[in-house]
Amino acid sequence: MSQTQLDTRKIITRTPEASYHPELPHEKLPVELWSEIFVYCLEGAYVKPLGRADQGDGGERQLPWVLGRVCLGWRRIVLNEPRLWNRVQVPHTPLTLEGSVADYYLNMARSLFSLSKGMLISFSTTHYLKTHHGSVDLANPLPELLVPHAKQFRKLSIQSPCLWIYSILELPSGSFQSLEVLTLRLRGPSIIKAIKNPHLYEAFRDCARLRRVHFVGDGPSVHMVPSLILMPWDQLRHVTFDKVSMPFEEGILLLERCKNIMECSLCFDYMPRSTFAVSALVLPHLQSLCLAFDVQMDRFLAPLTLPSLRKLKFKSSKRWLRWSKGTIEQLVQRSGCRIELLHSTIMIRADDIAPLLKACPAIVDLSIPSSFISNLVIKAMINADLVRSLEVVDFAVDSMDLFLDLVEARSPCPGRALGFRGICKATGHFSGTGSDIDSLPWDRYEDVRRRLLKDHRTISFKMS
Repeated sequence: MSQTQLDTRKIITRTPEASYHPELPHEKLPVELWSEIFVYCLEGAYVKPLGRADQGDGGERQLPWVLGRVCLGWRRIVLNEPRLWNRVQVPHTPLTLEGSVADYYLNMARSLFSLSKGMLISFSTTHYLKTHHGSVDLANPLPELLVPHAKQFRKLSIQSPCLWIYSILELPSGSFQSLEVLTLRLRGPSIIKAIKNPHLYEAFRDCARLRRVHFVGDGPSVHMVPSLILMPWDQLRHVTFDKVSMPFEEGILLLERCKNIMECSLCFDYMPRSTFAVSALVLPHLQSLCLAFDVQMDRFLAPLTLPSLRKLKFKSSKRWLRWSKGTIEQLVQRSGCRIELLHSTIMIRADDIAPLLKACPAIVDLSIPSSFISNLVIKAMINADLVRSLEVVDFAVDSMDLFLDLVEARSPCPGRALGFRGICKATGHFSGTGSDIDSLPWDRYEDVRRRLLKDHRTISFKMS
């Protein structure tokens, strides 16, 4: 540490009151010291204890002047995340607070916002203002934080309770002028009524920069009707409904409105009405589609044409739900591109895999839960010459010989990477992640090395 750093630390440590005074010789401090001073401030070294009425200070709280001096130079700030942009690094510690300690951090956030001078702010309430029991203190004055500074938010992640949600109702349309990413975590029975209020989203309707919207629930009890949500759907690029269900018809209407969407995750809760007609739908920019459902989805997939599709994923709470391979084949063929086909918790029967791979040569990434595929199925795929187009394989292989047969069944691809995830889980040889073949402690290392590298292929592994 330089002599200047030592002198600076002595000055501030010896006279903490000076940090509130504008005559502190900040011009003489090196620029690289400001972030270090800021960390000291956050840790409470120069922050007065929370004021209380019985202490004679009227309960007023202040932040150090040096903290304000640092804030004036910022352009962006991320609260409650591992980093603060613009050279300021702060250790990430989830806040488990209670009582006056919660007020301490709330007041700090209020002061930071007031010092921000128009900078863009990323603010998350996920781990913010929690008691040691995990509940959120409803008495905290959220409107003081959210309402006056709405136009500064670039990323906003709000977790219920209702106080956070209902404070949005106070904002007029177009309040979030700089908002790019919105995450609403909807949890608890008290929030169900709030999310069905169409006026709740009025403040987000005219967000010209909004591109990502994520709705996160806590199970099937959270049910939404997207058609009632006033948002600029046509300009969104990423839309996610995680553990938030919707009617089948609403999913179709949502995709029709999101013409420019690139990534979408939907959850459906019941079969469509027989009178609901599904017309052909082309989404030219959609690259990733994730569907969660407990019903047959032929009527949803059949009319879709996705020329840019790269990743197709299915989820289901019913482990033994079968899909319609004919519908999937048609979708892949209409897309006409290379696809990662991921099946999460859905059973793929042995007699479905071979016809699917034969009819859909665009599939290059195949992921199947290990309990749903057997060595006999893998042998059948190899014998039918159905694995040549695969570049990434994700299923368990219990036999080393079968694993080598699977590798050698692929056509030589010099210079192209061949990836495996979760291979040979039953052998017990693997733990952690290996970046190349040299890091894999196999009993038959030399044999594997010679046979894998004879075609000068690059082999990458990611062990599950």
